[in-house]
Amino acid sequence: MQRIRRAIPWIGRRDAWDLGAAVMILVFLGAVLWLVGGGGLYIDDIRAQAYAADRSMWPFIVESNQTHLAYSARTVDWLQATYAPLEHWPAVVLTLVIAGTLGVFLWIACRSLIGHPAAALVGVYLGLFTATIVPTLAWFRQSLTGLASITMTLVVLTLAVRYVRGGSRWVLAATCVLHVVALGFSERALVAPIFLLGILVFLRPADTRPSSRRAITAVVGLGLVNVGFLVAYLSGDFDRGDGTQPSVTGFITSTGYSLLGNTVPAYLGGPWTWYGDGSYGYADTSDFLIGIAGLVLVVLLVFALLHDARRAGRVVAAAASFVVPLYALIYVGRVARVDEVSVVDDLRLHTDAAIIGAVAVAALLSVALAHPVFARRGPRLARAIVMGVVAVIVVSGTVASWSRFVDRWHTNDSDVYLESLRAELPDTTGTIVPGPVPEALVPWWVQPDFSTQPLVRLMSPRAETVVMRDPARAVGYDGHLVDARLMGLEALSSSELCVLNIPSDKRAGLVQLVDPIPPRRHQLLEIGLLVGDTTRVGVAVIDSEGTETPASFFDPPLLHRGPTRILATIPVNTTVTGVVVTALDRNTTGMCITSVTSVLARATL
Repeated sequence: MQRIRRAIPWIGRRDAWDLGAAVMILVFLGAVLWLVGGGGLYIDDIRAQAYAADRSMWPFIVESNQTHLAYSARTVDWLQATYAPLEHWPAVVLTLVIAGTLGVFLWIACRSLIGHPAAALVGVYLGLFTATIVPTLAWFRQSLTGLASITMTLVVLTLAVRYVRGGSRWVLAATCVLHVVALGFSERALVAPIFLLGILVFLRPADTRPSSRRAITAVVGLGLVNVGFLVAYLSGDFDRGDGTQPSVTGFITSTGYSLLGNTVPAYLGGPWTWYGDGSYGYADTSDFLIGIAGLVLVVLLVFALLHDARRAGRVVAAAASFVVPLYALIYVGRVARVDEVSVVDDLRLHTDAAIIGAVAVAALLSVALAHPVFARRGPRLARAIVMGVVAVIVVSGTVASWSRFVDRWHTNDSDVYLESLRAELPDTTGTIVPGPVPEALVPWWVQPDFSTQPLVRLMSPRAETVVMRDPARAVGYDGHLVDARLMGLEALSSSELCVLNIPSDKRAGLVQLVDPIPPRRHQLLEIGLLVGDTTRVGVAVIDSEGTETPASFFDPPLLHRGPTRILATIPVNTTVTGVVVTALDRNTTGMCITSVTSVLARATL
């Protein structure tokens, strides 16, 4: 405990302001529980665990499905998928842990960097309660990536400053290790060494001025971690912003729209209302609030600059060392994919920038409050009334923004669907035919080929989804199992004996189709086989360009001697010209393909 107190000096030196911050953090955790507890898993929360179905931890945690190198987040995905598949309570607990840690280290940062304790408390309020954080908290995937990343970054910066002040090499080692962890939640943590440099150069925390060698060591240490991460990222199959069309004008426009149109108004309680279909909402900030927020920001800057232009300029420069590279990273990788600037109304994109911006606003407030205008003697009651009215307006707006998002978010009934499915799977003996999931769970435009198959495999690994066995069942749109029927589209090949014989000296056979199968969502291949001996089989399709692609979500079944039928999902947007069946084990006695049929699964509701 003594080492912890030395590393974080504020621990063990509590005062009334610390008590106020503790109460504020507890209220924040209550609000988070209210928000998250009544919701459910949402889109990427479900997909992330589906990717982990039947996978070993390694190499799963360093793979990406063409998204990000997020080994820390994917470790959590794997643990959830393995020990509590598609259950909501782990998401609630982890979100509370992340939120609590964020609150503690945000307060530490504010007390360290802001001289006025009341202004520091304002910084904590703005960082935790403004509505920029609400969508990120609600959607667990965003809490586990962006919010966890900024939380770990605050921890890293706290330890780095401690090292510069005279901490041991163990503090530096812990700083670098935790930075590796932070990058594993989101590549946004790449800005940490830049921000650390900005803090040390512009804000100059106490006891760090004569420690230039230690400062350089800390910045270089974090920078080397960044280099290692980037080498791994660029050498792997990860999202590199392909398809984006960045421009300087686009960056300035989107950044200005986000900061002035959403983030700054949120500090005054905005956006008040949200728009969008479904349970998720996008900021609908009124022009009136944008104008008022801009005016307040200008007044704050003017008073701060008039009193101490040097100090105010340093605060703005330090904040810019975090916000500018972060916005550039998000713009190039995400925002530049679309032409519409309103994409930044999705507040989860810039939550971390809003948190650091809150600290900067509070620091400017501490400078402005030292202006002689506020130091003059005058009617204290009148000042108290004005400040009280402003506080009530801001808090009321914040409560309204939270409440309206909560009303939307609590319409997310994914838990009802998942719990219904979880309850009925253990009693199922036949095959559960893969089919579509409700749009509220995973919309078709997010992943057109996502089906019930990975959900079933997660919740009940022994349930059969590939080999046809009676009775055939399907998952209805309410999560309950119902009778299923296969609607035949094309009987491509059929024979009482063999459409294609795969002799014992061969491993694979290709059924070439006379007429190609056109693309359809959730289209299945029903393949009849006559197997000579126990073996596992794989299925792939040949598209119109001659490329061989494995069937989607296909878990190679172990087939025993005799006739059988298997189901395989055709990859999305694929025109099939041929079907390949492969014996994955030794084909000692030969195998026969007796039929190949294109079908769609339909539930009898």
